[in-house]
Amino acid sequence: MIINLIGNNLASWMIAATLAPYPQFTIQIMGDKTTAAYPPIQSVLPLFKQFLKRAKIDEAEFSRQVMCQPLLANQILTQAPNQVVNPLTDFAHARWFGFCQTGAPLGPASFAHLYSQVAGQNTQINEFSDYALGTQLAKQGQYIAPNLNPQSILSTYEQGYIIEVDSFINFLSTKLTNTKRIQPSNLTNTEAACDLRIDCRTPKRDAASQAIQTICWQCQPPDTKRLKFSKQIQLTEHGWLLAVKSQTEAKQINYQLNLSNPVELPQADIKKLVQLYSQCPANNAILDKSINLIAAVKDTPAAFSQNHIVLGHDWLTANSWAISSIDVLSIFTTSLLDCISLSNTPELFEQAFIEQYQTKLDSLIRYQQLLTDALNGTSNDTIALFLASGRIKQLDPDLIHPDWSAGLLMNLGCYPKADSPFVSQLSTAQILKHLEQISLVLQRTSQYK
Repeated sequence: MIINLIGNNLASWMIAATLAPYPQFTIQIMGDKTTAAYPPIQSVLPLFKQFLKRAKIDEAEFSRQVMCQPLLANQILTQAPNQVVNPLTDFAHARWFGFCQTGAPLGPASFAHLYSQVAGQNTQINEFSDYALGTQLAKQGQYIAPNLNPQSILSTYEQGYIIEVDSFINFLSTKLTNTKRIQPSNLTNTEAACDLRIDCRTPKRDAASQAIQTICWQCQPPDTKRLKFSKQIQLTEHGWLLAVKSQTEAKQINYQLNLSNPVELPQADIKKLVQLYSQCPANNAILDKSINLIAAVKDTPAAFSQNHIVLGHDWLTANSWAISSIDVLSIFTTSLLDCISLSNTPELFEQAFIEQYQTKLDSLIRYQQLLTDALNGTSNDTIALFLASGRIKQLDPDLIHPDWSAGLLMNLGCYPKADSPFVSQLSTAQILKHLEQISLVLQRTSQYK
């Protein structure tokens, strides 16, 4: 089966990597390397490991050869949107949430209900995130690899990654030696000779439009304190501001400002935003790029017709705090691999692929919306159910573990009702002793490396 990937970029190389282990596929990447329309440094959710598994890429090899760092938890600054803070020094309103299980139940009583019962009392207890090993390690700037053994406390958390995209693409292109590269001058004769065509090209800018969605830059603050966070999130008056620690430069911060809406900005205004959010001397901030997207584009994530897939623009995810291009492409590639055996029946292939891909994408979008609503004080079905019962609404399939969503809400002060019939049978002393025992176990584990 011949598969032509139109466009030479992050999307085409990730799709090629997923299909490459299977000899029945002949993969051709067509076109010159295109200018990226996505952030140069991206943080990915733990579901990225599914991409590595399906592409038969050893995770240890990936970690050695790609500029990346593990991501155990995110830090969010919850001050008013019009405030600008220094990610190195202002932790007064910092909250942490990660990809982990928090605490442990006591009999039939859930940990969220136990914590909620004593949080409103005049008791000295730690922050909710301190009862999760993954976030506690992140707070301390430590790393211990997760363990798949369900009997180990190291299995209570997962890890994502912060990835430098150029390094990732170079790794894939070096590894995929059997993937053909076809230059633009040779496209005419080869474009028609394929069984499946996937258009991975990023949108072309309208000459009349200079709408900017994302601004990326790097900064090396004069403060020499160790950067203990990996990824910090702040909701500002202009949109989401992400601060990501560099893998190659110990003191360097990579900033990404995702504007709420695409707007046309002259270079002088872009530099003002960079200066506003850099928290370091203006001449020490290096503008990397501004990502231009056409504001009017609201197409479906993937358009499909006659064995021709057009990868829509939604995979660029330029206005998200949680979802990266790599995350969306991970679910695109795994959905494609799951359904490609139906390609001899185009209608069935189209229906199965679009349904699976869209369902998984909706799962990520719900997670993205959860933090936005929680910070804005807006209720939704997930928040309402959690406040009433301590449970997380979970659909099938759902790529976001309910523990991650519950931890996010609890760390933002969204506590479920404390009148659980199981918790009401316990005294405050019993609950506090249970929390103390959890703290001791986590403390011993975090000190052991």
